Amino acid sequence: TEPTKAMRGLSPTEREENVKGKFCAMKTKASPKNIVIVDDVFTTGSSLKECASVLLNVYSDACVYCVTVARNP
Repeated sequence: TEPTKAMRGLSPTEREENVKGKFCAMKTKASPKNIVIVDDVFTTGSSLKECASVLLNVYSDACVYCVTVARNP
């Protein structure tokens, strides 16, 4: 819904706050049964968690899967 700060260097709490309320999903005529979210790097999961939450609010019957390319220890 609006730009976010770069996540690099932010604490886990700051990352959560940075993405809170920044995603939206619009209901479509066809309700998906499965949704896949792809993210490049998993650090704290803040982006994936917020995005999945928004999608599940719109498509409560869907299964949301998250896929990442890499994980930051």
